[in-house]
Amino acid sequence: LGKKIGLIDTEYGSSRKYANLFNFKVLELTKFGPSQYYNAIESAEEAGFDYLIIDSLSHAWYAELDSVGSDVRNWAKIRPIERQLWDKIISSSCHIIATMRSKIEYDFNTAEVGGKQKITSVRKIGTAPIQKEGSEYELDICGLLDDQNTLTITKSRCPEISNGTADIVTGK
Repeated sequence: LGKKIGLIDTEYGSSRKYANLFNFKVLELTKFGPSQYYNAIESAEEAGFDYLIIDSLSHAWYAELDSVGSDVRNWAKIRPIERQLWDKIISSSCHIIATMRSKIEYDFNTAEVGGKQKITSVRKIGTAPIQKEGSEYELDICGLLDDQNTLTITKSRCPEISNGTADIVTGK
């Protein structure tokens, strides 16, 4: 490729598992607030990286939730910092690939049985990123990666990458 690739590792060095697959430089974060991500992206830009992988952006969201705590009034302090991070991601001179952890979402059907509400069935309805609601709208391309390394494109603003699937190991 001849391109400079950087990786922001928030998974306690898990990027070492891929060190033999391609050449990249790693910055391991130990604090995960939006400001730390912002500064890491800025450093990658200054270092001239073409591509930057963030593994995982969900840690910034966890840090935000921790900062807010039980007082919802704290969101007024956190939202501007969060917006700065998203603006940095969107406007970066690096092509950014961000991973997010996902959670399984369920639909519960209930019925009254013996005067009490009981769950009658549970249906898995999909997965959702662990990140602020609507974060996928900030990004140009979104996809879901399954346990077989198949990437299913769920959103694309790029004509070359439309809805479909690809094996990320083989590229097919």
